[in-house]
Amino acid sequence: MVSYASSKPKNEDPFTQNRIPILYIDCYRLDTLESDAKILGSLTSRENDASSYAALVNTWQDLVKSRVSNVSQVDKPRVYFEGYSDYSAQPGSSGSGLLIRRAGGRNIAENLSVAAPKVNAEWVMTENPDVIIKVVSPTKDGINFTTIHSQIVSRPGMQNVNAVRNGRVFVISGDVAYGPRFYIGLLTIAKMLYPDRFRDINPQAALDEYAQRFVVGTNLTPFVYPEP
Repeated sequence: MVSYASSKPKNEDPFTQNRIPILYIDCYRLDTLESDAKILGSLTSRENDASSYAALVNTWQDLVKSRVSNVSQVDKPRVYFEGYSDYSAQPGSSGSGLLIRRAGGRNIAENLSVAAPKVNAEWVMTENPDVIIKVVSPTKDGINFTTIHSQIVSRPGMQNVNAVRNGRVFVISGDVAYGPRFYIGLLTIAKMLYPDRFRDINPQAALDEYAQRFVVGTNLTPFVYPEP
């Protein structure tokens, strides 16, 4: 049995009592992608592929880290990262919170204590983020990035928020914000936050490489709007 490490099942006792082994992995968090991949590689006798994937993840993570490491805390862009539902902030303990920190941003919801805090327009306006990032479900039928983007910037009061005034509102697919392509989400968000520092980085090219080497076809659908 395979289960999420970060959300262990409540019905695990019958499995353990019957000596059925349970493998706890996540495969959607940037900080465990390498180890999770190697575990799965070992289980499926594809250690070389797993090591190749892990090396690619580490290469891109190291590149982002090297380019944002000298940015002072006060100079880091303040980010509002919204989950799948409207006004669902992402605290520091979430995968999205980790993405923001690794990309060199300051999460305005960093210190919110609940797992999935609901905020409102007034809170966002008061926090006045420099960048707004909205994650959308890749499985939602008829998803239209431009429509969602327009809906966000048209919310009451948003016209006075720095992110909207400066054209720094982005929509990103959950396919790259979470899961095995998490590191491509990191590249994309880093470029959103620091377009000059990542001018030479093309997230689409990184996604094309992933599709060519690991999962064919995963580069054929849009994953971000507008392009950072």
